[in-house]
Amino acid sequence: MTTFNTRKKVRDNEANAGFVPYRDCTPCGCFVSRCSQNSSQGPTKPSHGFVLLVTILIVGIVLAIGISILTITLKEYILSGIARESTIALNAADAGMECAFYWDRSSQGNKFDVGAGANSITCMGQTKNTGGGASGTAQEFQFEWGSPLVCAKISVTKYFSTAGPVDMGGNRICPMGVECTRTVSLGYNRGCNQLSDPRAVERGLRALY
Repeated sequence: MTTFNTRKKVRDNEANAGFVPYRDCTPCGCFVSRCSQNSSQGPTKPSHGFVLLVTILIVGIVLAIGISILTITLKEYILSGIARESTIALNAADAGMECAFYWDRSSQGNKFDVGAGANSITCMGQTKNTGGGASGTAQEFQFEWGSPLVCAKISVTKYFSTAGPVDMGGNRICPMGVECTRTVSLGYNRGCNQLSDPRAVERGLRALY
């Protein structure tokens, strides 16, 4: 009786300890063995540190891509602004050049001829005095118009000599006895009194004829 109780206690202790009996059968017979349900390695759990590292890596990549896109967009915006202001200045220079051409070569022209009398020209609703100067002397005018204001500075130089050819600059020679013209028009995206603005853009056109 004592032996039976002792074996029962052993089985109870083994059960409480996580041992489960099972039968191991061989050709010589079946034997009852015990195995432990307690594994030295528990169920695999994800590593929180690894997940955090991957998350930080993904966030860093997305952030880098976002910053790159923002930088490209900002540069394109700046470049588009510069191109727009450059176009405004070039249009102002073109308007100034057309003004000089009109008063020099149209039916009402010859306002800038060497030795011409005092006269005036009108462009963009503004009148400027002219007068034929000596050969090689620049006649300069400036006009501003529009909203916002733009400016055009015009320089017209006439060349004429009966003594021989005249150097016009720019590798151009005016033949003897022929009146030649050098016209320069500078356009700005600001008014003529605002050219010290660091955002002012200058574009120029030159004509030799």
